[in-house]
Amino acid sequence: MCCPCCDNTLNLGCFSPCGLIFDAGIVGIGEGGEWSLRLDFGRRFLIFDNTFIDGQAIRFQLSNINELFTYTATITKPDGSIFTFTDIDSNVFDCFRFSTKLNGSTEINLI
Repeated sequence: MCCPCCDNTLNLGCFSPCGLIFDAGIVGIGEGGEWSLRLDFGRRFLIFDNTFIDGQAIRFQLSNINELFTYTATITKPDGSIFTFTDIDSNVFDCFRFSTKLNGSTEINLI
């Protein structure tokens, strides 16, 4: 996959990279399969793949990411489309951005 283009990016802030978990909601009916979280940083990227079944929580546990970096992330569904999510004000996002700091453990909920 080439670098995904973001139409609307949610800035989540700064977190420790140790034990970082992204929770993006629930897999919809008929959307089970392999989901991918892509983290772009600088001229590099990391991809984390997980297989989810219908109704399961969409959770990615990140490992081996660097401290003191800024990442732009997209989640790709099994059909190849980009997962979108909505914030409390009904804004729709197709990407999210976060920075990493030193130490600790954090869970980030997109829902």
